[in-house]
Amino acid sequence: MRRVLAALRAWGTAPCAVCAVEPVARPDRPRGTVDGRFCERCIQACLDDPRREHWCPVDTLGATGG
Repeated sequence: MRRVLAALRAWGTAPCAVCAVEPVARPDRPRGTVDGRFCERCIQACLDDPRREHWCPVDTLGATGG
């Protein structure tokens, strides 16, 4: 378990693909998943947007099953 945690810390965190400021929500997940590509703030903003015409990169990746 220590090796896994050390590897995750050494791996670092990738920046969010939308805002490029915050780290991704789950750096341990593959970059092809929503949690592994976007930060919590951008994911939540997408989920909270009630506009019918809203479509963003989070929706696009989520629609592919990521």
